[in-house]
Amino acid sequence: LPNDGSQITFAADKEYGTSEFAVNLNDFEFLKQQRLTDVVLVDDVLATGQTLLGIAEFYRNHGFNVKAVITVINIAEVGGSELLTDNGFKVHAVINV
Repeated sequence: LPNDGSQITFAADKEYGTSEFAVNLNDFEFLKQQRLTDVVLVDDVLATGQTLLGIAEFYRNHGFNVKAVITVINIAEVGGSELLTDNGFKVHAVINV
């Protein structure tokens, strides 16, 4: 979509490439006006945690309160859950492997 100035994009480096995310600032402002600033992030697999950390910090830096990060599978030995908790985010997983 064309960026009319109301969109922020950022990239998160991963072991196997880069993920790019775009967020519409008008949506952020609407949510803040409604006092809907508590956020829970949900992902399928947590490995290194770099992408989720980038997203969580992005939301936090824009005035949102990241209540938790929930993942279906946490690959604990890779260290992503530790990275997130070390940065102040609560992590919950359905399955830890």
